Amino acid sequence: MSKYTPLRLHLQSQLARDVPMSFADVEAVLGFRLPNSAYRHRPWWANEAKGHVHAQCWLDAGYETA
Repeated sequence: MSKYTPLRLHLQSQLARDVPMSFADVEAVLGFRLPNSAYRHRPWWANEAKGHVHAQCWLDAGYETA
């Protein structure tokens, strides 16, 4: 189980096609602060699962970042 699993579970429970979330919203779901790279580097949010356990969580839930 990944530390990002709570995000996957949260997203899987959503009925909406789009689920807008702020950094604070994501952190509240996760229960910890996002890494600095999530704030500074847009590629952290890329929809690339290979080697990115955090992205795998939202992709597995059927969502992509925009």
